[in-house]
Amino acid sequence: MKKSKGFIVIVVCLAVAILATSCTNQDSSVQGYDGETANVENGSSPDSFLGITLPKNKYGDFRLLNETSYATTADGLYEVKSIFPNSASIFYTDFATEQTIYLCNQPGCKHNTDACTSYIALKDNYPPTAVVTDDKLILIRAAATEASNPYIEIRNLDGSDNRKLCEFPANQRFDIYEVSDNNYLFTTMNEVDEKGNTRYYLVEINLSNGEVKHIVDTTTEFGFYQLVGAYENHLILQENNFDASTARQVLLNPENPSFDQEIGQYKLSGGYMFVMDNQLIAYDSETSEVISTNPKTEEEKTISLEKVKNQISGSIFPAFDGCIFYNQSIADAEGNPVTSRYLVNLTTGETHPLTLKTSTFKQYHWDVVAVYGDQLCVLYDYKEVPLVIENKEGDMETIESYSNLYGFISKVDYTANNPNVRPASSPI
Repeated sequence: MKKSKGFIVIVVCLAVAILATSCTNQDSSVQGYDGETANVENGSSPDSFLGITLPKNKYGDFRLLNETSYATTADGLYEVKSIFPNSASIFYTDFATEQTIYLCNQPGCKHNTDACTSYIALKDNYPPTAVVTDDKLILIRAAATEASNPYIEIRNLDGSDNRKLCEFPANQRFDIYEVSDNNYLFTTMNEVDEKGNTRYYLVEINLSNGEVKHIVDTTTEFGFYQLVGAYENHLILQENNFDASTARQVLLNPENPSFDQEIGQYKLSGGYMFVMDNQLIAYDSETSEVISTNPKTEEEKTISLEKVKNQISGSIFPAFDGCIFYNQSIADAEGNPVTSRYLVNLTTGETHPLTLKTSTFKQYHWDVVAVYGDQLCVLYDYKEVPLVIENKEGDMETIESYSNLYGFISKVDYTANNPNVRPASSPI
C-alpha cells in the first residue's frame, strides 16, 4: 500500500531533564547522522526530492542543531554545566583521549572568572544551551528571564574569541531547533505582543555579523509552521495545527519562501521520520511498521515490528551501521510505562534487544551520544553534584543536581549488552 511520505531531519528526543543541569538527548549529534546530506558544492542542489524540483540557492548544505546540554563534533563533545555560583562552565570530552576537561588551556586556571575560556558569566541560574557548526561553538539563551533577554554568543571551538552575536527583545523566544550551513543559522521564533497575541517567524541569523532577517511569517489560522529540519540547502517546516491530528510538512527555499511544496503528513498521535544513510526512515505507530524510502527514486522497503499486548507507544531513532533504535513502551500491572529498547537492522529486519541501563535511574537506557570507528561514546549514568546558587532573596543555597557521566564502549560490547564501559576521566 502506498503511504504518505514526509521528511524530517529530526531524531526523536529521549530527554530526561533533571533540574537545570542534566539532559540526555538522542539527537542529530550522533556522528554519522549529524546532517545526513550529500556532499555537494555550495549553492548546488539535487534535481528533486520526492518528486519536487529543488532550485539552486546561495546556501550550503544545512544541518540540524538541536538545543541540548551538549553538542558533538567528529572529535568530541561540548557540554554546558553549572559548577560555580552565578556562572556556567563549558566542558569538552575528547574521544581520542577519553578525557573530559574544562574548555581551557591555561595552566593553573581555577576556571571561575571570565579570564577563563570555559567560563560563562550568568545573572541568573539558567545556563545557555550549546550547538556547534564546523568551526564555531554557539551558546543560545532561548527565552528571557528576569535578568537577561534572549541572546546568542559565539566562540571558537577552543572557547576563545567570545562575543555576543545578537540580542533579542524580551517578548521573543527561540524554538528548540536550529539549522545551519556554517554561515547562517535559521530558527523559528515566536513574539508576544502587548495584548498577548502570538505570531511566529522563520528568521535567518548571519553568523559573521549577527544580522537578523525575518524570512517569512509562519503563523497560520489554527497554529504555525515550525522549523524541524533540512534537506541539503532547503528547509523542512511542519505545520502545527492545534485542532488537527496530523501535521502538514513542506519543503522551503529560504531565498523564495512559500508553503506550497508539501512533502507529506506527520501523525501527531505517534509517528517518527528522519534521514539516515541517504534514506528517509519513517515509523507508523498504528501498524508498527518502519518504512525506508529513497527520496530520489521513491523506492520503498517495509519492516514490520512486533506489536505486543498492552503496548502504549513505539518510537525510532538512528543508531549505527545501517541499524535504528526502536523503543517500545508497555504498561505494567499498575499501568506504569516500561520501555524496552531494540536494535533493528534495516537490511535484514533482524531485531536485537538492548538491556544496558543506568544504575542511578534504572528506567533509562544507555544513550549513544556519538559514533566513531568501532567505538561508541555513551551516556551511561548520572552523578549527584551539589550546586550552589543565589536565590531570589540574594542568599546562597545548595540544591541537588545531577551531571551526565560519559564513557566509551566498543560496538561489539554494546550490542552484546556487555557493560564494559571505559568512563571518561572528569574534573568534576
